[in-house]
Amino acid sequence: MIVICSIFFVPESPRWQMANGKEAQAYDFLVKYHGNGNPNSKLVALQIQEFKEHIVLDGADKTWWDCGFEFECTAKADARPPAVQDP
Repeated sequence: MIVICSIFFVPESPRWQMANGKEAQAYDFLVKYHGNGNPNSKLVALQIQEFKEHIVLDGADKTWWDCGFEFECTAKADARPPAVQDP
């Protein structure tokens, strides 16, 4: 019961925010909690870059009814180096 009541006070993850078009909020969150208030933190820049790359690769920014991303993801998966490709 406590978990259900407290879920409304838990913020969205920065990755979810990036995937849903709330990049400024994700950036502010990362600066505050991972960059110690430094907007020029290399860690924050790296995380933003990783979020963007992973969202493109796994299609987290797509909706369940959008089938077009499967073709996009397949083409990008084929472009990966052989060591990373699925068997």
